[in-house]
Amino acid sequence: RCVQVMPGHISTLIVRMDSFDVKEQLRSTFTYVYFTLNTQHYGASVVDLQGLLTNLRRVCKEIGVAFKSCQMSKYTDNDYVNYDSFMSSLDDCLLKNLVASTEECYEIEHFLWQTSCRGHYQLLKSTIPHFTEDDAFLMWRVFNRLSKNAKVGEAEFATIVDRFVESVGVRINGFIHARKHSIGGGIQFFPMLERVCASIPDNVEERVVIAIIRKMCDELLGRVIKCGSLSKKGHLRRSWKDRWCVLKPGILRYYADEHMSDQKGAICVNAASRVEAIDTKSGHHFKFILVCGKTGRIYEIEAPTDIDRVEWIQALKSVMQSDGKCPMEVEISHRRKGDFELLWGSPVSKHANISAGDVNQRIPISSKSLVDGRAQESSSDSENEVFVNDRSATITLPVPSNNLDLAAKLQQLKEQHAKLKMGLAHLEQDYKRDKGKKSF
Repeated sequence: RCVQVMPGHISTLIVRMDSFDVKEQLRSTFTYVYFTLNTQHYGASVVDLQGLLTNLRRVCKEIGVAFKSCQMSKYTDNDYVNYDSFMSSLDDCLLKNLVASTEECYEIEHFLWQTSCRGHYQLLKSTIPHFTEDDAFLMWRVFNRLSKNAKVGEAEFATIVDRFVESVGVRINGFIHARKHSIGGGIQFFPMLERVCASIPDNVEERVVIAIIRKMCDELLGRVIKCGSLSKKGHLRRSWKDRWCVLKPGILRYYADEHMSDQKGAICVNAASRVEAIDTKSGHHFKFILVCGKTGRIYEIEAPTDIDRVEWIQALKSVMQSDGKCPMEVEISHRRKGDFELLWGSPVSKHANISAGDVNQRIPISSKSLVDGRAQESSSDSENEVFVNDRSATITLPVPSNNLDLAAKLQQLKEQHAKLKMGLAHLEQDYKRDKGKKSF
């Protein structure tokens, strides 16, 4: 169950992973549990693992997942079981013939969280104030998706950090942050959570943190890049109809409503596709066109606001360039190669890092504020200036490349500017609210 938090309302989106994805996710989760139980570093206790499998069998029976009983003692000659033997036992009793939905996978992971992580979370709760237990559990699912041998590397850590600090419109170089904490050999979950929490600006609201976590879950576990309501112009009747759209790697599906019981169509999104904003003097102000990568058909689509249009165009462009992967996986891949970093989906030179230092940056607000998901004009004067504490941030700026067309570069800069305006609008709201409280 993946929850997409959107302006003005919360919509629940149930997505299903195929059997391969479910198995790989559970393998990674069981790997974390094994290394948690392997306190002696030469194998986990037979007694501990047998108790785990016994309780897991009970949970699987309750949710209707087939689980064969097995004895851990047959996988070892002593009191400890190595990692390979443990995974072999899981293959025999659960994973080999597993047919499970996303909801059933969620239930198994939640049981494993309560078994291996809940106590540790309670001890560290004061050091990770931005994360409730539910948030920490979802972050654990993201961690397991990206981890290898119960650790994530610099590229994964940097990408997760950047997702959080982008929420206020400032790009912090996650690689610098990762190396600052010396995680070159990888980092485990709770140390990672503490460092991520320390990197989140103090003025970020809880709802923003929840939205970021759920978006990462949607992307990595449900393969949902973006979803929301759009208006689409018909090809025959030429009338505009509201559609609930779900963007996944390679395809944009649209439904009659957000319950997704009635699919109306699908659009292939690949390297041959094209998307661009279009200006119009008619009543439809936030239109863009999308060219199907398979048929070449042109679709006219309208977003609720200009910000929504920018976000949808960015999401569609990222899918066109992702070759079947989600944008987060693509970004991690680029970080591992070290060829460039991404600034909201745009190629950026890894050498263009300008250190802002531990300073207070004065940013005048001359943009639109968001009220219930709608944009409203706001004036700009000396009293409307906002201070952003960047906390040793490194701002990454785009560097022009000879092989980029000037028009394309201008469009990228416009999209980045719209993103900054959105972040500043949220800051303006926070500032005005805090100022009102102080005056009172």
